[in-house]
Amino acid sequence: PSHLDYIVNPLTLPKYLGYFYLFAALGPALGYLIAGATLNIYVEPGKEPSDLQPGDSNWVGAWWIGWY
Repeated sequence: PSHLDYIVNPLTLPKYLGYFYLFAALGPALGYLIAGATLNIYVEPGKEPSDLQPGDSNWVGAWWIGWY
């Protein structure tokens, strides 16, 4: 964020730094929440096998949904 010193008006710099650090903290937390939710979806949405449940050790969650 040191480059903001040169780009942003000094009166608005604290606001931009606040936003920068807010999103730096919330981004990973939101990513973990979304990843946890998508792991309950089978790896091929709509084709969930009848003999597997999300708690089964052979269950593969749709971890890749977060990349889209």
